[in-house]
Formats: sequence, C-alpha cells, structure tokens
Amino acid sequence: MTSRFELKEINNVNDALFQDAFLIYKKAFPPELLQEMEVFARILQSKEPGQDRHIIVAKLNKKVIGMATLNYFYNTNIGCIGYIVIGPQWQKKGFGTKLYNGLVENLSQDAKRQGKLGPDALFSEVEKSEFAKTDAERQEDLERITFFRSVGCKIIKAKYFQPSLGAGLDSVELNLMVQILNPKLELNKEWLIKAVDSIYEYIYVIEANLLPKDKDEYLKVLELSVSGAQPEID
Repeated sequence: MTSRFELKEINNVNDALFQDAFLIYKKAFPPELLQEMEVFARILQSKEPGQDRHIIVAKLNKKVIGMATLNYFYNTNIGCIGYIVIGPQWQKKGFGTKLYNGLVENLSQDAKRQGKLGPDALFSEVEKSEFAKTDAERQEDLERITFFRSVGCKIIKAKYFQPSLGAGLDSVELNLMVQILNPKLELNKEWLIKAVDSIYEYIYVIEANLLPKDKDEYLKVLELSVSGAQPEID
C-alpha cells in the first residue's frame, strides 16, 4: 500500500488532529521550552497586524505524526519556526524534511501575498547540546542540529536567548539557525539585529508577555556577541 503524507493547517485547538499533535509535541521538548495549550489557542484566535501565523499538522495515512508552528513577519520579510516535531517512530524516514519543506512553501506564499518575490530567510531556535541535562537530551539536541543542517540551515555564531515562557522558568540560551532563501540577501549585523527584533517582538512580547525593556537587553547581548560587521555562520 502506498503511504500518503499530508500537511493540514489547524484553525482551532479543539480540532482532534491538533489534540493528537499536541501530545507528540509535549513529549518532544523539555518543560522550559514548552508552550501551554492556551498559548496555541491565543495564537489561532488573534490576528496580530504585521505577521502571519500557522500551526501545521503532519499526517501519514490519516494518522497524525507531527506538527510545526511558523511565523512570517512583514517588516523584515523573514519567517521563524517555533516548533517542528515528528513522533519518534516516524523519524529518520524523510517526514521531517517534508514537513520543513511545507513550511518553506507556506512562507513563500505569505511573502508573495505581501508583494515580495519570496522570503529572505527562515530562522529556527535549536537547543544547545552543551546545556543538556542528560546524555539522552544531548543526543536529541545533536540530532535536531543535524536535521536542520540537512535542510540547508546554518548556525549563527551569536549569543541568542529564548526568553522565559512562564513563571518559574528561566531564559534559555539556544542556537539560532538560519536558512537564507534570498540569494541576493546581504547577511550583516544590522540585518540580523532587525530580524531577531521582529522574532522577539511578534513571538515573545505578544505571545509570551516579554517586557520591551527585557527585549532590548536580549538584543544588546546578541549585538555585543557579534564582533564584526558580518556575523559568522557555520
């Protein structure tokens, strides 16, 4: 029997497909990186000006096997993946790549609706393996980095923090990875700061109640960690 892989955009957290995907998501990340169901509901219910937001579920033969979230920011013409996950039993079979490519296609459509030829770049936040608490977590972190590299992403050598996602949770230093989608883009420090500012503003100020003064502090840390006019990527 031929397997049928599909992507479906979710518009309501009460959708049974999202409920199944949420269970996969909760098992895939440590608590400090997880969002509650209410946050996803707020994402779907509100239409913040200046961005498009998507929650995409992956299905194989009608069974939910993964999910991803994607933001597109009009002012910087970039996208940012919040989460992307495929259930353990379906990993390393090409489904994660298919899901990622589907996000790139969604992002391209968002950019074209704003009169652009296409998006400039797609960012992802990925855990740093050196901060893992167990050997198993460390291996998972390394596998995520390997996955993102396999689809064309590179690590930006800069100090990037995910702000706290809730009471009692600390901010987390992460790898900031990027796939440049516009071959004419000049990747310099000024562009990077503007791009990350839009990530903080639209995801963490709006969705996670990050204070503007704290956002400015995170941006300053990032700026100081990039020594030259052009950030290194690897």
